[in-house]
Amino acid sequence: GVAAGGSKSGGRAAVQASGGPLLDIADAHGEVCAVAFCRSSGPPSLASVGNDGHLRLWDVRVGVRFVSASISKNEVLAVDWSYHQDKVLATSGKGGTVHIWDLRSMREPQHTLVGHDGEVVAVKWAPFQEGLLATCSSDTRLLLWDLSAVRTDNQTFEEESVVGGIPNASPQLLFTHSGHAASVSDFAWSDIDDFLLCSVSEDCKLHIWQPSAAVHAADSSSGDDEPVRAGEDGTPAAGARAAKRARGGVEQGTSDVPPRAADAT
Repeated sequence: GVAAGGSKSGGRAAVQASGGPLLDIADAHGEVCAVAFCRSSGPPSLASVGNDGHLRLWDVRVGVRFVSASISKNEVLAVDWSYHQDKVLATSGKGGTVHIWDLRSMREPQHTLVGHDGEVVAVKWAPFQEGLLATCSSDTRLLLWDLSAVRTDNQTFEEESVVGGIPNASPQLLFTHSGHAASVSDFAWSDIDDFLLCSVSEDCKLHIWQPSAAVHAADSSSGDDEPVRAGEDGTPAAGARAAKRARGGVEQGTSDVPPRAADAT
């Protein structure tokens, strides 16, 4: 196996294999906050972000940096490479916004996702569906985003101004999990059950949960022409239509998995 990591001390990024180090980069950033491998079958590449506000990409074979872009005036805390598009990455940080980048054009982000009210400490793409990702924050929320969401012709600014109970949230907001009472420090998508997540907060509580069935259930036989908005742990957002269609194999009436809290000791 191969693993990658970063160090805040000395800004070092490293890639380690069972036989020893494959790559050891000194001064990758002032402080390295996160790293992520490209998931494509092409040449092995590593993305790194740090407190210097830069996104850097490295060729793991030779340790050469082939992209260096200043993407934020704030500390960039997280990065993740899309499972389905090898030119697309997501980043987040202390500024509270989430950015989606296309490596073919780094002048500005492809999407800017607004909805958190604190630093965004983790961002992770869903492995089972293109354009679906989740983020967690010091604001105690974990948000799901659907990049396929688009504004319909009859949606007004007033309708767009409050999504998921969050004023001025981006229309790509699909679902809000607000069950934590403290900052959410990390989460993971299940490898077995689509839309099943585990999240942990700084009060040592761990939640295992799924969004409401309306987010991931198949379309009902009555049709799906009405726009769908997001709500606090219940109602999906406009982008839920795409998620529901992609989950067409889910049986109707499947019950949700309620949040189960446990001491993370």
